[in-house]
Amino acid sequence: MENNTIEIKGKKYLKIEIPDETLGLSDLSALKNRIDKSIKKGKKLIVLDLKNVLTINSAGLGIIIGILKRTQEAGGDLKVINVNEKILNIIKITKLNLIIDII
Repeated sequence: MENNTIEIKGKKYLKIEIPDETLGLSDLSALKNRIDKSIKKGKKLIVLDLKNVLTINSAGLGIIIGILKRTQEAGGDLKVINVNEKILNIIKITKLNLIIDII
């Protein structure tokens, strides 16, 4: 997973690029650790970059919700970028687009 920063509306977000084609249970531990370390360092504004992700399963949706919860509890924010049409449709069907900022 690659990290760098991206500016959105004048704020610097930590960008975390998901390298796998499927976002699911196999990503949970690494992502959780990365987010927890970032929040402890004061980086509470997170962007998940899904440009490499072709599919997402229920565990992947749960991961995104968990990251949203962690960042909000720390006073931060989560945004998701580079979402393909298939994943966007899943997010809309589950109504997660109402709580997660998709750019």
